[in-house]
Amino acid sequence: MEKRQKFGAEFKREAVRIALGHRMKYADGSMVRLGDRVRFEPNLTGVVVCSVDTSEYMEKYPRDQWVSYLKHGVLIETLEIGLVHLEENDVALQKEE
Repeated sequence: MEKRQKFGAEFKREAVRIALGHRMKYADGSMVRLGDRVRFEPNLTGVVVCSVDTSEYMEKYPRDQWVSYLKHGVLIETLEIGLVHLEENDVALQKEE
């Protein structure tokens, strides 16, 4: 019962966040998605491996590993410095084609 209540509360929180538009977006307004190749900061590149906002997680980075302390944003696995967590829209975040 306790797990069900916890899951229900998390589901409601995620639903409210999504309904209110709390999703990571690029400067052009398009949504950041799992698997996107991105560039940000002066010289960082990487791949979006988790989107807490949309509850999307790559197999290597399961939801259970992050949900207890990441409340929103995305995780990007960078080539240069490893994992980076972004919580707010960043005008410097660009999707690489």
